Amino acid sequence: LVAPNYFTTRESGKVTSYSHIIYSDDYGKTWKPGEPTPVGGVGECSVAEIGEGTLMLNMRADEGFYRKSCTSIDGGLTWSSPQISIDQIDCKCQGSIFSIGGAVFLSHAASATERINMTIKKSTDNGKNWKGQYTVYEGNSGYSDIVELSDSQIAIIYEGGEKRYTDGLAFKVVSIKSIQ
Repeated sequence: LVAPNYFTTRESGKVTSYSHIIYSDDYGKTWKPGEPTPVGGVGECSVAEIGEGTLMLNMRADEGFYRKSCTSIDGGLTWSSPQISIDQIDCKCQGSIFSIGGAVFLSHAASATERINMTIKKSTDNGKNWKGQYTVYEGNSGYSDIVELSDSQIAIIYEGGEKRYTDGLAFKVVSIKSIQ
């Protein structure tokens, strides 16, 4: 079992966030932390297995207008350095990833300026490129989570509203074929 986490530290008077995972090898009886990302500036994260034994963390970045990702080939014990994904313009908001059938899916508020434009993206090359895209809701939207319903459908729950992204929660079932 693997769960994404982040924490903050105070270093020389500055608050810095790091992403990492906790994991259980005994079906949740006990939990251990993996190492944090080698550099800070990343926080809220989601984790997915993108290949046999390879994990990906997709993270909210403290600076800039893009999400960051890193990978682990040792089950989350250590991570590569977080890299900007230019296919993931982001307004510093939590997002969600998971993998199914050789594809990785990401949901997030895809805007550089404000929490709007809830989008699901698809990668068929383990997160190197995000060519598939489906706009769930163009209006105010924030945190989201996506799950597999079947081989052909995923579901998303997200913050959304007409006046503010925190006005309510919305749920939508999306056909995987529509994410192109």
